[in-house]
Amino acid sequence: MNTASKPRVALCGHNEPYELVRRALELEGSFAGLAANAARVFIKPNVTYPMPSGTGAVTDSRVLGALLEALRDAGAGRIIVGDGPGKSLAHDGFEVAGYLPFGRKYDVTFVDLNRARTRTVTVERPRAIAELEIPEVVLEADLFITVSPLKTHSDGLLTLNAKNLFGIPPTRFYGSPRAILHLKGVDEVVHDICRAAPPHYAIADATTVMELGVARGKAVAIGAIVAGANLVATDAVSARLIGRDPRECPYLIYMHEDGLGPLDFNEIDLVGDPLDGLAQRLDLTSDKTPRDWAIGDESPW
Repeated sequence: MNTASKPRVALCGHNEPYELVRRALELEGSFAGLAANAARVFIKPNVTYPMPSGTGAVTDSRVLGALLEALRDAGAGRIIVGDGPGKSLAHDGFEVAGYLPFGRKYDVTFVDLNRARTRTVTVERPRAIAELEIPEVVLEADLFITVSPLKTHSDGLLTLNAKNLFGIPPTRFYGSPRAILHLKGVDEVVHDICRAAPPHYAIADATTVMELGVARGKAVAIGAIVAGANLVATDAVSARLIGRDPRECPYLIYMHEDGLGPLDFNEIDLVGDPLDGLAQRLDLTSDKTPRDWAIGDESPW
């Protein structure tokens, strides 16, 4: 494949979070142009539970802050940050993670997607659900950015940026913690959500990642950022960064089969720092079933 036709993904490490984000966005190359032409921006971080930044459980506030500053520098318009946690209030997650001061600093609006107005979207080539309720703030964005920490789970799943979109369909339609979606198959539903609400840009927060947990796993410091405009390619690099083969991840295989992006490195224009100097292998087990996740663990929050 000709390098010019490959999706570019930037991998940057060996620096503090602000510099990592800014360097990755610059090396990737398309971000500034996308932001300059965006009157409305929606950002989906990962705040599954109210947890502090730096734990690997949520998108680090320093990463989000660097992204917001880059958007403002590029001339982006209105910015909305939103998530739909499975069992808690988004506001609590934003507060504990340290996001709320960004509201005034960068003129950002925060939204709980579980309470947001939605539109019914027909899923193209569905694998689990033919129609999904998707918040209008996501669908109406000129630039939709997902920015998620990386995690391995005890149910055999990987949290990459595609999996981050699981928090978009509101719990008022699908149960808490989205029991209906879990029972239909997480990998299949992730594929369907990505088809219903495809992001324009993905940033993997690998400053600190989480092994075998959603919020209470082991925090592992990697100190890296992955950024790209092709979701599948960016997630493929992110998977390799935590020592996992992208083909271990069914939702990535499904999207690759749909022609949405490559999984093999020889089909990706990887720029920045060498993967070998940053990658750390995280364990991945399958101790839980979809029904376990549908019921949910008891939460102390």
